[in-house]
Amino acid sequence: MDGLTPGVILERFEDEHGPTWSQATFSSVITRALDLNWTRDPFDRLIVANALADDVRLITADRNIRENFSGAIW
Repeated sequence: MDGLTPGVILERFEDEHGPTWSQATFSSVITRALDLNWTRDPFDRLIVANALADDVRLITADRNIRENFSGAIW
């Protein structure tokens, strides 16, 4: 673990997986979130809605999200 600072881990992740920043507008995310009825958790709704608005996969350990959002992987 020597030398594995958060910055180093993020840099390696970016180099190996090429993630991008969301281009979705806040209003497009909120619009998508309003249609999600499988959770009452507002943060889960926003996270999934953001992935939907960007049309990307979502990496998550959250079982409820994975069971209800086909675009989620772990």
